[in-house]
Amino acid sequence: MRGWKGTAMLKKNITGFIVVGCALTMVFAKDVGDEARLLTVDYAGKQQCSYLAEYTSQGSFTQKGIVSKKSTSVRCVLFLSAAGPKRLSIKADSIFVGSDVFDEKMQKDLRKTLKKATYSLSLEHGFPEIDSASVIPTAGYAAWDLYRHLSKLLPALPDKPVKPGFTWERTVTLPLQTTRGIVSCETYRSYVFSKLQGDTATVNWQFTYSAGKKPGGSDLSKDVPVSGKGKGWALIDIARHCVLSAGMDFTTPVAALGDVSVTWIERAEFSLVGCK
Repeated sequence: MRGWKGTAMLKKNITGFIVVGCALTMVFAKDVGDEARLLTVDYAGKQQCSYLAEYTSQGSFTQKGIVSKKSTSVRCVLFLSAAGPKRLSIKADSIFVGSDVFDEKMQKDLRKTLKKATYSLSLEHGFPEIDSASVIPTAGYAAWDLYRHLSKLLPALPDKPVKPGFTWERTVTLPLQTTRGIVSCETYRSYVFSKLQGDTATVNWQFTYSAGKKPGGSDLSKDVPVSGKGKGWALIDIARHCVLSAGMDFTTPVAALGDVSVTWIERAEFSLVGCK
């Protein structure tokens, strides 16, 4: 009798282990199948999408222990549309510029420049970026900021289905024209697929910017910020293949000039208004 009860109990335990094991296997399989998603954005589609964008920068100037702050803000509506299979066209409208740094004439010129210009970013690698062969001038730097930061706001996504927790890296090197010659500027970004909620994916990244020295060891601190670091985030609708919103914070410590040291804190954000 005892042997029979022992055998029955053993069979019961084995059956329980099998059921639990199958359940765990099914949960694991479901987890892998459901969470592996392709994070795609259709930049080359026929739709024109509009985004409300804002860029702000604040400079902290420290001299003999006294700190003063000056800021610049640019707000506008950006219209993004395909300009051929491998280019993204960008046009700004409804532009506001406010600044403690630029006088009224410079603010007016900046509004006019942004209103008049149509910029484009390369889609050669499947995501918007400034052409690596383009030489970006430091003259008119402020007018470029909105578009340069837009290329940093739009994430470079992996080309395969991935799950939350997946990480990847991207490095872009651009030539920069300064008064001391052309220098190489490198932007490095480290991404993570942070969260998936329904069809909305959250992607976060950290990035660094650095400009190499011109041969001969020229000091570039008087021309452009030579280093910086920041973080960014984006919400992606993977069912509609579009970026819902994105933002970035960036800090650029500028080398001391005489007894004055400068730190620039920049922030850019944009959010989807609609597509047609």
